[in-house]
Amino acid sequence: MRDLHFTCRDLSPDPSAAVPTLRLRLQIREPDGEAVHTLALRCQLLIEPHGREYTDREAGLLVHLFGDRSRWSESLRPVPWVNVSTVVGPFTGSTEVELSVPCS
Repeated sequence: MRDLHFTCRDLSPDPSAAVPTLRLRLQIREPDGEAVHTLALRCQLLIEPHGREYTDREAGLLVHLFGDRSRWSESLRPVPWVNVSTVVGPFTGSTEVELSVPCS
C-alpha cells in the first residue's frame, strides 16, 4: 500500500445543493512521484468536542451527550458525523479532488 499524503486546500459551502453541503478541496500527493491508477477514497469526518472551550451555559446543554462536566475527561470523545466516498481517477505525483459533504 502506498504512503499517500492528504491536505485540505479549501472548504466552501455549495450554493447550488438541495441540502446544506460543504465542498472540501483535497490535495492527494504520492511522495515518490509514482503513478496511481485509481483510488477509492472513503472519509469519515468526526466532531472533536474536546478541541474548544465551553461556557457554563453550553456545558449545561451538552449534559445529555457527555454527562456532567466533571466526567468530561472520560466522556468527551470524538463523535462520528458523516462518511463520504469518492473515486479518484489516475494521477502521477499529485492531484486535487472535490469531496461533497452533506450537512444533515
